[in-house]
Amino acid sequence: MISHKYKAIFVHIPKSAGTSIGTKLGIYPEESFWGMQDHRSIQQLTPIQDLFLLKAGRLTPKIIHRRIRDIYLNKRDYPTKNQLDEYFKFTFVRNSWARTFSWYSNIIYDERHCSYFNIDKSATFKWFVENKLDTLKNQLYYITDARNNVAVDYIGKFETLNQDFAYICDVLGISNSILPERNRIGTPHYVSHYNDNTIELVRQYFIKDIEYFGFEFGK
Repeated sequence: MISHKYKAIFVHIPKSAGTSIGTKLGIYPEESFWGMQDHRSIQQLTPIQDLFLLKAGRLTPKIIHRRIRDIYLNKRDYPTKNQLDEYFKFTFVRNSWARTFSWYSNIIYDERHCSYFNIDKSATFKWFVENKLDTLKNQLYYITDARNNVAVDYIGKFETLNQDFAYICDVLGISNSILPERNRIGTPHYVSHYNDNTIELVRQYFIKDIEYFGFEFGK
């Protein structure tokens, strides 16, 4: 998500308070609707000519077509090279086990998600972990560039959301750092929904995030 007003690029990782942050930055309207979420990664926001050079000719016509369609059909903005270099780039990450349970709860709560991901509304969390973890990507996917380097200026944590967002507001010159609540379902603490097997399945699938960010189950 790009805010030219605040000269900022927010990389919205799913299930990490991104809708609230996007609303605060004026990118989403006060009542956002399903399907308008912007989950583009740093690589997807990189100017296409730079990606072409970085990937040494591996930029396919399909990728170029997708970019053009995104601009004209979804009306999405793309930063210039100077903007990508100069704008304050930030993201928020979340404990992998908490994020997985939140994602499951979000899907089960919404019939459109169930249909899109081919998941029965009665599916248990155990079944979801065993069969549908691939509906989520590692969070590092969103913030690493074509050289596999983390390419954001600041990484906040969902667990310290208010404190970290207050710092971002200070950097961007936003006087009021209180976030609106969006897409909150009110699920209970995630720990009680896991067993030894599902704990390990999530650990194995999100091992890159867990090792890089130091996530621990139950914390």
